[in-house]
Amino acid sequence: MFWIGLFLAGGLVLIVLLGSFFIQFNRDPERTIPTGPVIVAPADGKVLDVVEVQAGTPVDLPKGWLGRVKAMTTDLDAEPYYLVPIFMNPFNVHVQRIPFPGRVIQVRRWPGKFLMADSLDALENATVETLLETPVGKMKVLQTAGLLVRHIRNYLVAGQTVHRGERFGMIDFGSQVTILIPKKPGLELVIRKGDTVRGGETVFATLLSDGGKGGAHPSPDTTTP
Repeated sequence: MFWIGLFLAGGLVLIVLLGSFFIQFNRDPERTIPTGPVIVAPADGKVLDVVEVQAGTPVDLPKGWLGRVKAMTTDLDAEPYYLVPIFMNPFNVHVQRIPFPGRVIQVRRWPGKFLMADSLDALENATVETLLETPVGKMKVLQTAGLLVRHIRNYLVAGQTVHRGERFGMIDFGSQVTILIPKKPGLELVIRKGDTVRGGETVFATLLSDGGKGGAHPSPDTTTP
């Protein structure tokens, strides 16, 4: 009886721990969405790197993800871009949020591998790409699978109007979200490699009043907590 009781107690503890983990993983806290001419982080996690790429042209990046970066940039504007991958560990919030107001051009799913998501090599993994048209040009957000991930959720459709901080998807367990932001006069990237960011809340980049487009910046959008 002692061993049966011990076994049952251990099983109960395991169930409680697993339940607590899944509750922690699936949490979706409200966020204070900044207003004004700023781009916010699309996800919680750690910034793995900040890489400059040229849309539509070959780039000199480590072997193993060069071709994928070239493929990812062919539908962007013909100008330099910042490519910023964010690693989400299993204890981060895994909800993704819109970085800047605009319109969804398309959502595409790419098959791929299921490597560890804590490096740039994860760009070879299965990915969902969301291409946005914004007042500062085209942006792209990539939801990328990790070693254990088999389910990437994306709730957007082509033609949909989106607002800064709006929830648009979720990735199960450890995974990676990458954003491509146009590099242009009037846009200053304020995050750095190694920074810890919060989706919908951490300012990724700031814009001058003309948004880098030579005209008036659009009125602040309605944000979604």
